[in-house]
This record gives sequence, C-alpha cells and structure tokens, in this order.
Amino acid sequence: MFAGIDLWLDSGPREPASQMAVDEVLLTNGLSRPLLRHYRWLGRAASFGVSQSHAASSAHAPGFQLVRRWTGGGLVRHDSDWTFSLLIPRGEVLAGGRPRDSYAAIHSCVARALREAGIDVSPVPECGSLSGPVCFSSPVLHDLVDPAGRKICGGAQRRSRDGLLHQGSIQNVNLTLDFLPVFAAASARRIFEFNVPPRLEAAVSQLAAAKYANPAWMTRIA
Repeated sequence: MFAGIDLWLDSGPREPASQMAVDEVLLTNGLSRPLLRHYRWLGRAASFGVSQSHAASSAHAPGFQLVRRWTGGGLVRHDSDWTFSLLIPRGEVLAGGRPRDSYAAIHSCVARALREAGIDVSPVPECGSLSGPVCFSSPVLHDLVDPAGRKICGGAQRRSRDGLLHQGSIQNVNLTLDFLPVFAAASARRIFEFNVPPRLEAAVSQLAAAKYANPAWMTRIA
C-alpha cells in the first residue's frame, strides 16, 4: 500500500481528549510519510463520531469518559480494544481517493496482519448502514468480521487539506504489542521508527484543552 511507513508505539496511556489531539496535531503539522500509531487509553474511555449525538452516546456508555472524535462513525468503547491511527499525508494516492476505497485498502492490510497472527477474518461484502449509535453492533461495508459474523475491526475517517486520518479499533480478539510491526509490514515495503517532534506534547495539551475537552465541542450535537 505504501513505499514506507513510520511506526510509533505510543505506549504511555493518555486522557481521551489528548489522544484525539495527538492525531490532529500530527496530521495538520505535516508528515514526511504515512504514520501508524498504536496507543492506549487512560481509564475507561469511549469515543463517538463528529456527527453523533452526545446524549445518545452517553446513554450507551455509562461509566465511560467520553470524547467526540474528529472522524465520523459511531460510539466505540475503548476499555479492551486494540486502538490505532493511520495518518496519511496528502501526497499519498490513498489520501486523495474515495473514502470507500481507502477504507477497503486499510482494512485489507489489517486483515492480512490478523490472518498472519492466526485470526480468521473477512471483509463485509455488502453495503450496510449504522443502525444505532454503537459502532460495533452493526458492521458496515469493508468492516472485518470473524466466521461467526462478529465484528472484529472498524474505523472512521477524516479528510482535510493535510491528508487522511483513519482511526481504527480492533476488538473481540487478543492482540499484543507484537501485532504493531506485523500490521506495519502488511501496509508498507519499508518501516521506519517515528521521530516524535520535540514540541508535540505542548501542542497536544493546548489543542486538547481548547477543543476536545471543551464542552462546546463535546455537546455541539446535544
């Protein structure tokens, strides 16, 4: 899919607002090549799509710390999932293609990596629609499911003038940190270690406070 990819095991857990801010800061400040980031959440977190209702999401995630994503999609609980972000700069072909095509291409790489890890999955072949606010209750086109039809991987995307952000969640399977390089190898011919920008944390803290932790953002669709 890519000639090369940067790999970042962002091992320190972060508050939900900070996790969302990391992706936006990285994408909007320029990347030299695609970046695959795996990260962990601090506490019981759940994220919901930019166009979803805050009230409906809250009702389906009692006891979870909520955050509104920059991407679309439904509610995703992150208490036991394997979460990743794939950031693709605008110079890459996939960043300028149709959403359906980029979603299929990314999930094809996820499927290849999962099968290499001994997990049998296949893409959903028919176009469905999100039937409720909870993402993993209703697989849609190109989501990955196991042989019993249980959803294993879903994602949400955001396109901007800077490129494409794909935020993904893998659930209902047991994955370790060793899955990250397997996923990267299924996505690119060469893998590089990501050099974290020195001022990243300051920019993340600022954006998290101004946007993702701001009640105006969280309840923009009540």
